[in-house]
Order: sequence, then structure tokens, then C-alpha cells
Amino acid sequence: MKETKDALANVLRHPHITGKPVFLLANKQDRDGALHEADIIDRLSLEKLVNQNKCRCKIVPCSVKTIGKKAIQSGLEWLLKAVAMDYDIISERVQNDTAEQKEQDRRERSERVRQAREERERTGGG
Repeated sequence: MKETKDALANVLRHPHITGKPVFLLANKQDRDGALHEADIIDRLSLEKLVNQNKCRCKIVPCSVKTIGKKAIQSGLEWLLKAVAMDYDIISERVQNDTAEQKEQDRRERSERVRQAREERERTGGG
């Protein structure tokens, strides 16, 4: 569970995720020893994480094999409504994030080209 908690914390802290709604499926609820929703929230420190990162969150216990379809559909409906409520803000953030990523990719590509040229010049291949 620690690995899951750490991974979730890293995801929620990512600037592209912070402040956006998050839908978590707690799968395998049909297994013996499956944690209850409150225990999952506690073990993941979910309340603390979503508050720190200003994310609305819904966790849905399910079992994809048996009772999952309704739970998953319910969670997806929640997520769609949450996105729709904040669509303008989320859309603007996505556009800004995309523009920033494209600029970063362009800079990295330019740097690789520059390094390749320097390498060719050093080795006499250019």
C-alpha cells in the first residue's frame, strides 16, 4: 500500500493534475481481506493528499469481475460532472500546459540538434 500511496501522492502533486478532479477505483473488493473504503482513504492519507493538492476526489470500491460495472459507471458519471462544472478552468489549464510542453519539447529538440552538430564538428564528420 505504501507504493500506491507514494505513486498517488506523486500524481496528485504533478502541476498538470493539481486542482483537477480525481476518480479512484478500489478494485478487487470481492477478495477476502479487501479494505473498506474508509480504510483505503486512511491508508492512502487520501483526505490529506486531496486537500493539499486541491483535488476533488471520488473513490469507488468495486470488483470488475462481479459488481464493477455499476460502480465504475457511477464514478465516471461523477468525473464527467466534475469536469463539466470546472470545464472553462480545466480547458484553459490544458491549453496552457500543452503550450508549455510544446515549448519545452522545442527547446530540448534544439539542444539535441546543437549537441549533434558539436559532436560532428569535434569528430570531423560535418
